[in-house]
Amino acid sequence: MLKSPNKPSELSFVNHQNYNDTINPLNTFKVLTLGETNVGKTSLISNYCDDNYKLSSVGLSTVGIDMKVRKHEEEGLKIIFYDTAGQERFRNIPSSYYKSADVILLTFSLTSYESFFALRGWVNTLADQKTKQNVIKLIVGTKSDLSSEIEVNDDEIAKFAEEHDLNYFMISNKTKKGIEETYEFIQNKLLNYKMDDEYVLLERSSFLLSCKKQIKDKKLESCCFK
Repeated sequence: MLKSPNKPSELSFVNHQNYNDTINPLNTFKVLTLGETNVGKTSLISNYCDDNYKLSSVGLSTVGIDMKVRKHEEEGLKIIFYDTAGQERFRNIPSSYYKSADVILLTFSLTSYESFFALRGWVNTLADQKTKQNVIKLIVGTKSDLSSEIEVNDDEIAKFAEEHDLNYFMISNKTKKGIEETYEFIQNKLLNYKMDDEYVLLERSSFLLSCKKQIKDKKLESCCFK
């Protein structure tokens, strides 16, 4: 019988300001990747963040969540990608990760109908979690290069995306097809938030103040926006 790992603390974020960083914390956005085992979540994030700063998972070992960062100094934008690989079978991701995510990637393998069907469970999980009102959610179908092994047809994916109001992208971690297009979509959405949406800035400011208060009250040992 599989044993669930010890339940992690509700907010166990690493302090992302522990290295030289000139980007305003309010312009730091977080991307949470969800999906079944072996669909390519880690490879997807590596493709997004190659040659970019990689944060260690100090403070997150009980959760098994790793992270990578892609920074855009010119635009003053930093995007942190959280890799939940290894936690899928436990659904043991702390609610704080859902709550603070600006983007959620629902991933599945085009070569595994089972992983596509599991998206329904992830959508239900999101419905049960408190997420940001304007969180960006998209479906990412991986392994598009394995055309002879594809088990999920485009019509079914399109129907599912429409039913749940989700954007859909098809990518190959091996050939890199669709990788940059997906990333540019995410980046442009976040740049729009950064430049145009005062509500988002107010929301993020409120979250920052809340984190600082909890740290001051010694309710948290660390926080992503210290």
